[in-house]
Amino acid sequence: MLEHQITIINALRNEKELLLKEVKKSIRWLTPEELEQLKTWLRDQFPDFYITELKYHFEHVGV
Repeated sequence: MLEHQITIINALRNEKELLLKEVKKSIRWLTPEELEQLKTWLRDQFPDFYITELKYHFEHVGV
């Protein structure tokens, strides 16, 4: 499931609203281990967007 979500998120890299929506879905669907991997991948791929938009969502699920 993680690889599938990464593929979708990567395809949405220019559509920030849709990317955020997909990350929120991923947070609901993925295991804690997969979420940690996704978080690391997102920080590497979208460092500015991670800090401004995504970090908040991961903090609220304890990842």
